Amino acid sequence: MGKKTYHFAKRSGIISAMKKQNITFDILVAFEKSLISRTRKLGGIYRAAMERGIISPRVMDEGRELTREFVDKAVKDGVRAFIVGAIGVESAIARICELSLPLATISLPYGNRRNMCTVCTDNKAIAEEAVRLLFGNRHFASYAYYPANGDPEWSEERWRNFRDIIKKSSSLVPIKLPHDGIAEMLDELPRPVGLFAANDSYAVELMGTCHKIGISIPADASVVGVDNEEFLCEHASPPLTSIFPDFEKEGYLAATAIADMLSGKQVPKKIMCGLKQSVIRKSAMGECYAESVVNRAMSIIDSEATSGLNVSDLCTRLRISRRLLDMRFREVKDISPKDAIISRRLAALKKSLKFSDDPIAAVCARCGFGSENHPKKLFRQRFGMTMRDYRNQNRTTQSPRTGNGHDSSTYGHGTDEPTDKKRKRNGLGTDTEQIRECIRGQCR
Repeated sequence: MGKKTYHFAKRSGIISAMKKQNITFDILVAFEKSLISRTRKLGGIYRAAMERGIISPRVMDEGRELTREFVDKAVKDGVRAFIVGAIGVESAIARICELSLPLATISLPYGNRRNMCTVCTDNKAIAEEAVRLLFGNRHFASYAYYPANGDPEWSEERWRNFRDIIKKSSSLVPIKLPHDGIAEMLDELPRPVGLFAANDSYAVELMGTCHKIGISIPADASVVGVDNEEFLCEHASPPLTSIFPDFEKEGYLAATAIADMLSGKQVPKKIMCGLKQSVIRKSAMGECYAESVVNRAMSIIDSEATSGLNVSDLCTRLRISRRLLDMRFREVKDISPKDAIISRRLAALKKSLKFSDDPIAAVCARCGFGSENHPKKLFRQRFGMTMRDYRNQNRTTQSPRTGNGHDSSTYGHGTDEPTDKKRKRNGLGTDTEQIRECIRGQCR
């Protein structure tokens, strides 16, 4: 069987004659509130009205409530069809259907009723686009969806599609975040985390929770919303990446369906509408993520490498898997995290050998190596000489251990004694004593 359709006016010849005489039908347009989606949907409705010529939209005031009584009054005033994009008006919808008037709803689940068609946002396409935006920038350790309050059907449909696509595309299973206890659950998710919200309002709410518990965006998480409500998106911190449904087309399709019904044409019960575009902003820009992770890792390595830090400790501190950490290091530095830790320890080892005469085993232990044998091998491989040879070749002229201008460890290894000591041993006065004697002679 094909798609379910219905028609309103059987005498289409009469309708055609009315159109030739420039006779139009008034249609009432009722939307929920003044958002950018409302404005664009209205734009599509007016465009269809201009093209089709037989409908004349009347936009319901925002402060008015669409009730059964309001429907009856509108019909008395000449309204012959309705486009509804408001929630919580079931009684009004029922009254419109009782009167057998053409009705088009936009993205609202009012069931399969007579003389009614529904223009639906393609929620599967939205979920696919959310996954594309998240997958396109980085690899995540976890994924989560933040639903609309009350789990309306459109929100649930986005969640189901998002979950199924992620499960098929990776080994990870996304979770649906609760509205109660969201902070605790977010804090437990492995990072980085890919977050998809039911719409922009919920995305901004989600970002606020992330900031409160120390999840940095986009370093620790990427966030994607829906609707591209420009004021919300641009003023979010950071600006929010959002999927932009084709609202103008939704309004156009709804008005076109009404015009077809009034003309006696068959109309599908459900009309799907795709996406317009995605607006990528900083909340889901992944190019800075690798550098951010590596910079944080290097800060920890610089301060703690000589204290026994290992790669597992680093992963725990950064809340990132070892595979992802290794990948980020190779992207940014072309080395592994382990190589970075060893390099920092070897740098500390070289400095200690240069300024200390402590036994080599003690120096190795102080620089974070568990034993002397492994660093000996690493040192020779990296610098082409033994640690003892390096120490002998790189003695400084001033030791931080004595502070007297001479390296006590060098003197202890049989090199030249300080000049004053040599002169005393040979029966000569020091330079200072000779100067003093000279001054006494001049005073006489």
